[in-house]
Amino acid sequence: MHDLKIAKRYARALFETALESGDPKMVAAVEDDFGGIVSLLVNNPRFRSLILSPEVNREEKLGLLDRLFSDRITAVSLEALILMIEKGREDEIEWVQREFVKLRRDYENTIFLVVTTAEALDEDQRLMLIGKLTEITGKKLEAEYRIDPHLIGGIRVAYDTYVLDGSLRGELRRLRDRLLHDVLIQS
Repeated sequence: MHDLKIAKRYARALFETALESGDPKMVAAVEDDFGGIVSLLVNNPRFRSLILSPEVNREEKLGLLDRLFSDRITAVSLEALILMIEKGREDEIEWVQREFVKLRRDYENTIFLVVTTAEALDEDQRLMLIGKLTEITGKKLEAEYRIDPHLIGGIRVAYDTYVLDGSLRGELRRLRDRLLHDVLIQS
């Protein structure tokens, strides 16, 4: 059972440790390490069952982590994983990774946004869009690009609690809302 408060505490401690390491690349390295581990948890059912199973004892889990990761991830990441296993917090690994990314983005004044279009954008279109959105927000941006063939046309950008809907479907919805509003006022 996952506990967000605990995940946030572990993520904060991990983030501060990475920052204090003196290595300017440590935060990115730890984020990559935990991203890879979470990917393995999500995509490898055998690994997931071994790490998350209450029937597998801690020594076996620690041995598995040592064999798999001792020469592949940073010492900071490995120590954090070992501590989580020793404290019985395996269920929090995915959530710690998510919270770590949030902390890094906050620290770097970066916004994560999702750009949805009906067709793939080429590199020039992406650069132009990110440039314009950077002007609007005044922050660095990290974008995930998605394709939604139901979008009809245009673009939809979602970040934080905002949605900028420049799609044809969005325009039609706004037109419908204005027409309904006008009809209701005249009634």
